[in-house]
Amino acid sequence: AATREAALQVGNEKLRKKIEDLEGQLIDTNEAKDWCVEQKRLVEQDRDMYRSNFRHWKYMCGKANELLQIALAHADRAEKAAEAALVRAQKAEDALRFAPGSPGTPSYPPTEADADDQRDVVVV
Repeated sequence: AATREAALQVGNEKLRKKIEDLEGQLIDTNEAKDWCVEQKRLVEQDRDMYRSNFRHWKYMCGKANELLQIALAHADRAEKAAEAALVRAQKAEDALRFAPGSPGTPSYPPTEADADDQRDVVVV
């Protein structure tokens, strides 16, 4: 009976150690689980932030593109207006150049002074 008692005592001691080891592993496992849950939460938080940032920059790029299109349209209209003003200025200059009595308009018949003026003209 004493041997049986000693064997039970040894068996109980081994079981107690095994239970303590398993409890320690359970604690480690629970801590690892908690760490994983926290990491998952952080990843989801980052993902939400990146999605929000992406939506914001997509919106901002869209607005910038709209403003660029408006600026291009204004530049196109300004270019056309400048071309029209240049044509009008050229027509006005031509009208003044060929108006009777205007400086630079040859008198009829051309005089010797007009011929001298024509020789002085430098064509660029």
